[in-house]
Amino acid sequence: LDIVTYPSIAAYYAGLATGEVDTLIGGPTFFQKLRLEGVPIKIVATGATLSDLLVLTADPAIKTLADLKGKQIAADMGSGQYQILAIYAASKGLDLKKDITIVNANFAVARAQLAAGRVEAAMVIEPIATMMMKENPSLKPVFEANKAWKELTGSEGWELVYAMREDSIKRVPAMPKMFLGALQDVSAFLKSSPDEADKIASE
Repeated sequence: LDIVTYPSIAAYYAGLATGEVDTLIGGPTFFQKLRLEGVPIKIVATGATLSDLLVLTADPAIKTLADLKGKQIAADMGSGQYQILAIYAASKGLDLKKDITIVNANFAVARAQLAAGRVEAAMVIEPIATMMMKENPSLKPVFEANKAWKELTGSEGWELVYAMREDSIKRVPAMPKMFLGALQDVSAFLKSSPDEADKIASE
């Protein structure tokens, strides 16, 4: 695999749209939007469930997402995770862009913004969420995406899925199977060698 790095989430999705990369993991709502805009992509595998996504706060007065009305949240507005949050908020009559002040921040910066007290809440993913709650036991989730999506749709959803360009699949028909095989190898390694996997992750 050739790994291509991008400075932002918008550039990351653009890489798939322009054909600079063959595949990437991302939000299903983003892939749907790209497909509707004529980008020849196909979802080939699931990636991460919505249990990965949380909104955390240390303010005991904030018990639900609605309690953030008039307050500030650090969140990456360019992410598929933000779209999930916005969809659920809309179902509760909240317009994130009008009712809550969004401080645009990637997950690491959102963590720092909340720790510094610059915002009342932060939208984060695992393992950042667990690390934050270990550092500060007063943090609690006011939005758990998996529960929220189940409440909204009756079923669990996917935060991240893998999409692949259709022209790439035509060029190398075995590409989806090869790619899934690589992912399965990684998964098997994580399960069989957790200490070694942890060392790689920490480095």
